[in-house]
Amino acid sequence: MASPTLSPPRPGSNGAARRPPRTRAQSNEAIPRGESDSFALVAVVSVMLGILVGVLGIFAIAMWFDARDAKDAAERAAAKATPAADASTMPGMNHSSGAGGLTSYAGAAPRNAEELATAHKPFNAVMPPIPKGVANVNLVLKDITVQIHPA
Repeated sequence: MASPTLSPPRPGSNGAARRPPRTRAQSNEAIPRGESDSFALVAVVSVMLGILVGVLGIFAIAMWFDARDAKDAAERAAAKATPAADASTMPGMNHSSGAGGLTSYAGAAPRNAEELATAHKPFNAVMPPIPKGVANVNLVLKDITVQIHPA
């Protein structure tokens, strides 16, 4: 059985008085928090997170410069671009009414609206009653090939 590694005793804070060295029975107990190296993990994680913050800061500044350059390039391209033809010159796109291009058709009707209304034959929209029981349906599916371009 190997004996556990012991750290050297640290001097006490009350001058020349020192703590007695640890005995073998005490060495099997848990090491006091002040004498352990568990703080090393916290230190390493803190350093790594500090480096990560620095790297992310550099990337944030680089992305800011890139976005600023892209905005400037877009403004230069917009200044160079020729203005497009007015949409009102296209057929059906001249909406120069006072409604700001929105035409209202409320109340609009053809000239012979009365004749059309009297000549209209209404359709019976009542559905027949649904038969009781299970509907027996025979559904046939066929796969067909449609040739779009002769090859």
